[in-house]
Amino acid sequence: MAASTTSLRAGRMSLALTSTIPCNDVPFLSPQRIPPAVPQEDPCSWYKPPARRLQDALQECADIDQELKVLETSGHSRVGSFAKPFAMKPKTATKLQNSRGNEELKDLGDDDEDTSSDPFIDQFYDEQGRTLSEQLLCGRMRVLALVKLIHGQHSISKAHAELELGETYARMNLWKQAELHASCAASLLREIEISSQKEKGATGRQKERGNLLRLALEFCYEAQCDETARGRVSADDLQTLLSKHGDAGSRNQLLAAVFERDMLEKAFASNQTLHWQKLLLRLEEISEEMHQHLTFVSARLPPGVAQMLIALFVSLDTAEDGIVPFHTFLDRLQTANTDLSNRKSSAVSYIRGLCATLQRVLNRVCYHSLTWTEILTLGAHSNLQLPLNDDDSKFDDSPPALLGRVKLLLSRVYLRRGQLEEAVRYVEAAVIAREKLDADCSDLVQFYLVAAEAQARRGRQLRVLGQQARRDRAEKWLQSTEGSRHLRSRALEEVELASGTGHPLLSRKEAEARARTVLIRELTLSPPPSTLSANRMGGDCEASARSLMDEALESCNRAWELQERHFGRDHVTTAAVHVSLAQAHLLRSINEDRASADEAKEAAREAQHCFIAAIDIYENACSGTVPASAFLRLELAKLYQQDQLKLDKACSEYELVGRFFATFSSEFAGCESTKRECTALALDAFRQWITLSRSGRTTSLDDQRLVLEEMHNVSVNGYGEFSIEACQSAAELARMLHRIATSREGRLEPQSEIQDKLRAATKLLRSATYIAESLLGANDRRSRKYRKDANEIESTMRSTRAGEQEDGGGHEWLTI
Repeated sequence: MAASTTSLRAGRMSLALTSTIPCNDVPFLSPQRIPPAVPQEDPCSWYKPPARRLQDALQECADIDQELKVLETSGHSRVGSFAKPFAMKPKTATKLQNSRGNEELKDLGDDDEDTSSDPFIDQFYDEQGRTLSEQLLCGRMRVLALVKLIHGQHSISKAHAELELGETYARMNLWKQAELHASCAASLLREIEISSQKEKGATGRQKERGNLLRLALEFCYEAQCDETARGRVSADDLQTLLSKHGDAGSRNQLLAAVFERDMLEKAFASNQTLHWQKLLLRLEEISEEMHQHLTFVSARLPPGVAQMLIALFVSLDTAEDGIVPFHTFLDRLQTANTDLSNRKSSAVSYIRGLCATLQRVLNRVCYHSLTWTEILTLGAHSNLQLPLNDDDSKFDDSPPALLGRVKLLLSRVYLRRGQLEEAVRYVEAAVIAREKLDADCSDLVQFYLVAAEAQARRGRQLRVLGQQARRDRAEKWLQSTEGSRHLRSRALEEVELASGTGHPLLSRKEAEARARTVLIRELTLSPPPSTLSANRMGGDCEASARSLMDEALESCNRAWELQERHFGRDHVTTAAVHVSLAQAHLLRSINEDRASADEAKEAAREAQHCFIAAIDIYENACSGTVPASAFLRLELAKLYQQDQLKLDKACSEYELVGRFFATFSSEFAGCESTKRECTALALDAFRQWITLSRSGRTTSLDDQRLVLEEMHNVSVNGYGEFSIEACQSAAELARMLHRIATSREGRLEPQSEIQDKLRAATKLLRSATYIAESLLGANDRRSRKYRKDANEIESTMRSTRAGEQEDGGGHEWLTI
């Protein structure tokens, strides 16, 4: 029995050693680089193979991207450099090593570290003070460098890395760099597509000869990924699958003999099921046809590749059982690929493709060992169909999918530049390319949203161009004979109207100017006379504008349907669809003529409903107000402000937004950028509230005083007590106190309360005067104004208590 086992192992090893035709080609990998036994790796070694470093970098980028998406969705990334303190003390490497090695030294080191009032510094920043966006950018750069090292300059992986780096630049609003990397990815994908078409014709017949073994291997991998099968296959299922592809067996009689019923029964013996890798090993032992097929395949490998693969396989197969560790084999092969990355030959291309295919199999199948049959089959069939899971659609690295993403990124670049025609053309091509791959994919939501924005803005531009063309045409028509006659008749009407109302008679120049203004407005808004009907360029632009607006709304509806189908109506990402739909309605309502004024009002109402729906989704998903919903409330308040019947709603929205950002500013007191940005937003909202309350006269002076007090506190907390903003808010609050004290209702209050308000106003103005004189100079206009107001309030305070006895007989009222 022992002798038979030894002979089987010897036969198994001879398959790898003898499945190649001898040749005198020099192998690319030297024998010294492949030791005869597996070396014992030092667990403390700092070196990692490039492929291992690439996997670590990709995982790091995925983790940072997930955290950054949370901040971007909730709107925190829009509030300055979020949670970044004004000054940071970077952690040194010595301190980090001591903290890992010794607990006592760690406690001492913690006491030495700079204590910041920001509780988020360790969560959103690294030891060097880089933001999450900067960390993601550095990670994408590292991934691109490692991909070039491992997969070479001309590979799909490099195009994918270039695209990811360009998208990261776009998230940081660095559009020039984003366009550069997107263009590199596009040109590389086109080159790969051309070269793949050439190679398809040259190697198509050879690949067809091994289709039967490829189908069997796909069946085995699917069984391995199946939790119920656990990698075990049956002869009946395998033969049923292969019988469906009879044409594949007719092209290769050797493989057809391997998978005949008698051969499979001999391999399975008395077992009903067998593990797929054990089945491959038994077929290698008992099938002479399998041995001949593998010899045929290895003989057609590029020069030197067969010898290198055999040497690597034999060095790792220390147990002589025909299998090698998957991870170790792939690491060694990727190391060899890295050493040969600067060369350009068919051998380097083959090794690079084999590494990529093995990495795909390892990531999806996750099996620990590898056979000689798998190596040769995967090297010959890089387009192996692997079992799909739920996340495969998100990471589709096929050239058509990557090219669609590249076009989408270029469309966003052109959109930010204002090249709207190019943006619409690129995004429509991107949508068509992505729909061909999967029309029900959730990734299409982003495509539809960008298409809606580009189409709506292009429609707005065409409407403006159409109106300008009609205006130019009207002015040109007024210079003609017929236009001059209409102008003179309208000027006479203006003269008659002016004389009938009792106003002084108009001169000829004034009458013609008024008549020209009226005629141009009428001809711009209404269809022109028959003389102008021959050339209706403006009408064509406006027709195209209406068509693009309809397409924008249709894109939003498609995005809404996909989002609702995949994520539901209450998912936080659904709010972005409502926001895009609201923006499309707003662009449709701008610059509408009088005939479509009702449509403009209806579009504005639809935009309000969309903003309200997005706000509800954000606040329900985030358990309260977040910066994203606060910014939408600002937009909603601006829409309410345009309607005289909704000024109260606008005031309430501005007040809510101001108090939210005031609270947000105090929460991030140790973060200068976030604190100042939130302070500015809160002050702007409060000023809008003050403006509306004074124009509408719906609020009392005490309500305005409370808001001004909040503005003063926000300015002091956000910009500092000794700042221009605090100075201005103190002066505004002092004037409001003086106004309340001298008003009709204020005079009915007790004298002591009036004196307290005037005294507080004087104190505020004196402090504002001191700050203004220190920062701006004593002769500055604002300093003189504050000083004058303070003197006036002091004189008012003295006049209110004239005739009363001063407490203590002091001279507090005297101004020297």
